[in-house]
Amino acid sequence: MGNSEKGKKIVLLLIIFSLLMTATPIVILANKIQPFVLGIPFFAFWNIFWPFMLFVLVVVYSKIVDSKPDEQ
Repeated sequence: MGNSEKGKKIVLLLIIFSLLMTATPIVILANKIQPFVLGIPFFAFWNIFWPFMLFVLVVVYSKIVDSKPDEQ
């Protein structure tokens, strides 16, 4: 398995993880007003951070997929 295949699997797992952080009962753990992060309540930060992280991971995944395959 080349680095490209390994990178694809890792990024896909991270994408699944970030989806789970916003779409499951795990989000209940973040349902707090305190502490404030960057001046906003923690729950709002949580709901902004994970979709942004998902976007970043999808961009990274697309760069890995579109890169030239390793020559052997």
